[in-house]
Amino acid sequence: MPASHSLIFTLITISLLLGCASTTTNNKSPKPSQSSVEEPTQLRVGFTPTCPSKDSKKESAVLATVGATIAASIGQKVAEATIDKISTYLSQNEEYILGGDGRMEAFAVWTKEGDIKPNPEQQCMIVVIGKSFAPANLSKDEFKELTENFKTPFPNYNNVVVYNATGLIGEPLLYLEALMEFRDSKNSPSFFHFTPRAWHYPNFISDDSWRFSKARDFLLKVDFNIPGQAKPFATLEIKQEDMEPGGLTSRSVIDKTQPWIPLPDVIDKPAAPEKIKTDEYVYPVNARAIITETKKPHTLLKYLGEATSSQKDEISQLAADEIMRATDQSARLTAKEVALSTAATKYDAYVTAYTAASDAVTAYQAASENQKALARTKAEIAIKKLAIARAVAKSAIKEAGIGGFEDLPPLASVGN
Repeated sequence: MPASHSLIFTLITISLLLGCASTTTNNKSPKPSQSSVEEPTQLRVGFTPTCPSKDSKKESAVLATVGATIAASIGQKVAEATIDKISTYLSQNEEYILGGDGRMEAFAVWTKEGDIKPNPEQQCMIVVIGKSFAPANLSKDEFKELTENFKTPFPNYNNVVVYNATGLIGEPLLYLEALMEFRDSKNSPSFFHFTPRAWHYPNFISDDSWRFSKARDFLLKVDFNIPGQAKPFATLEIKQEDMEPGGLTSRSVIDKTQPWIPLPDVIDKPAAPEKIKTDEYVYPVNARAIITETKKPHTLLKYLGEATSSQKDEISQLAADEIMRATDQSARLTAKEVALSTAATKYDAYVTAYTAASDAVTAYQAASENQKALARTKAEIAIKKLAIARAVAKSAIKEAGIGGFEDLPPLASVGN
């Protein structure tokens, strides 16, 4: 056997012997503790009645109502014609991307007086990124034990509120508070906007390996969706190009004015009877958040541009359709016919729901005492279905340009 082969054979034999000895020695060694396991980084979205941080700015009393209405309308049209492909483009280029979900149990409240108001229990959105999360409903002692070594990341940070909203018990790698503020119109909101109240993002979430430059682009995007609808009705974006770690400061995020957002057409007042027994929490909302850090600066806008460019045919078609409807009588009549047909269908559904609700109320009034509770439940369900059908019909009639929407006669109350 050549000398080199003999040396290799000797080294392999020694390695095997040492490996066997090591295996025998450690056969009964304890398993690694849970704390030695690297916990995954998570992004979560939660909601609270008020924003816990006191780091906030006062809103200006001046509202650019007309400008906000026009901007919101244009933004909605563009959103309806595009598909969000940002994450696809960035994923293809190995950027750091992290997504997370949350939900609002109700976006609005039907009041006993028959008005619609923002949900006072979930008006502040909290977005966090972290690694240490705990199950819900910890006892005070359990929470205290898990957070005894917790260090407050910035002044006025409320660890208990953040845990209740998101489950985070450790230090946040990223933290955002955003209050949803509404503009009233005849006791019902018509537009709202996000107002950032607190921001904490001291370092990049992605590692400092050779694949990433020191300066990066950043994007945090949160979409609000009505369940069953693919397109978001509201979006909050915080983005910054070519930034150093910690370059996106709390003050720069809080001081930036966010645009007005129109409420989705589905959100409307309750159907008659105007007064209901108690406030009803309505319109659940899903929140989807995504954070992106590029591996080099000046790439985020490129991908945003490509995502928009990939949809240019759809946007061009939308514009062409609008121009055609405005200049071609035949096209206008065809579009009008479709809109009127849709409005008629939705209004027929509203009439059907009204008849069902009316019959249910009549059945409740005629029910015996033994059947009264069951009849009331059926009537209340029918009235809520009527409210949804009314909102859809009202939206379709508005889209068709018919004019004012006339409610059917009020139904009798089902009592307390």
